[in-house]
Amino acid sequence: YRWKQPGYGEIGWSPFVSPYGPTNISTNISEADPFWKYQFDINVYAARLQFLMQSGAPDADWLVYLPVFDNPDDTRFKPAVDALNAAGRTWEWVNDDLLTRAEWTQAGLRIVAMTFQGVVLPDIAAMPLPTVEALAVLARAGLPVAVYGQAPVRQPGFLDPIENDRAVASQMQTVVDQPSSALFADSHQLAQFIEDLPAGSISYAHHPSLRAIRRTLGDGRHLAFVRNTATQSTRFTLAIDPSLRACYWLEAATGNIYAAQVQQNSLTGWLPGHGSIAVVCSPDSMFAAGAMTPGDPTEEPMVSEVFPLDDFRLEIVGDDVPN
Repeated sequence: YRWKQPGYGEIGWSPFVSPYGPTNISTNISEADPFWKYQFDINVYAARLQFLMQSGAPDADWLVYLPVFDNPDDTRFKPAVDALNAAGRTWEWVNDDLLTRAEWTQAGLRIVAMTFQGVVLPDIAAMPLPTVEALAVLARAGLPVAVYGQAPVRQPGFLDPIENDRAVASQMQTVVDQPSSALFADSHQLAQFIEDLPAGSISYAHHPSLRAIRRTLGDGRHLAFVRNTATQSTRFTLAIDPSLRACYWLEAATGNIYAAQVQQNSLTGWLPGHGSIAVVCSPDSMFAAGAMTPGDPTEEPMVSEVFPLDDFRLEIVGDDVPN
């Protein structure tokens, strides 16, 4: 419902959206919204990405421990998460229940139907004793555990505090003493530790601005969605598993498919500021030549002309613009 009356501006009035209110709810979009003409393209773009990100099964390299009731946006977790992102590794949060049920195998850390290469404890002061005991067993078996900042030295509750706190500290010391694990006070050292361990099927070379999500599609096929969080264009390099001999760029904005040229098990390209691209790789070809678009969507962006804006004046007028 929208009420178009003088004094309410171009958009008019609708529930929770008014030039006289303190806030607007952006989900209330109608034909009067200035961005309405872009909605179809945005919806198609989102639908294509949703299709890709719901295909197959999730695939991640590392697990990051999240204590119960903690906020994943807590700033104390950021250095460890940034180190994983900069190292080009994908990751997922993990809780106490899943860690106590995990199993270390030749392929890695097996939890339900997924396999991971290591666990990061991101500046955690307290951890339940059963979780630390399970982590110690896994670390002795060979699981890489990267402890960043402080290591857990106590349990989160008050049951037999002296005995259980001492047990938590002892078991955690067992974890960090294993040859495959370490305690880090510096996030750069943490990133280097992670980079020195094997990566997944598709990863990117060290880059502080890139983020990735990976899916496994079955039949040896893998999908990665890579995005640039910086405002400036950036060059990237993807490391491709040698078993994946055919790769394709999937451009969600257009729906186009491009052949990606893998050279020495790597792909290189450019992403514009806040840009993104999906890549799918397979042991064998997936698309016929006629289904693909010529060109390279990741080629270096060209700036044809720059106009300096050292001296300009911007004037905004309208009935709904305050004087």
